[in-house]
Amino acid sequence: MDMASGIPLWEQLGLVPENYADMAVSELPFSIRIINVFKNNSITTVSDLLKLKPETLMGLKNFGRNSMDEVVGEYILQRQREGIAIAKEQGKYTGRKVKQSP
Repeated sequence: MDMASGIPLWEQLGLVPENYADMAVSELPFSIRIINVFKNNSITTVSDLLKLKPETLMGLKNFGRNSMDEVVGEYILQRQREGIAIAKEQGKYTGRKVKQSP
């Protein structure tokens, strides 16, 4: 996924950093390599990460295009999980229909 330069991740992904102030980046299923890059650069919370611009991340040692794709992909999944949880609370989502085997 191409990210626009100069715009923080939270704006591009539609997430509010304050909602993630208590969530450690190590809680998300990132690869060990990415977690180590974050640790080495004092990025400890998801809020810290969301406030960064893509070019800042891409400038970190050992953080490249594949790492950016992994981070963006995880946030897309995170938003889907949150949306499903909200829909379940509202009674609008019951899951997939079970397919009957022949």
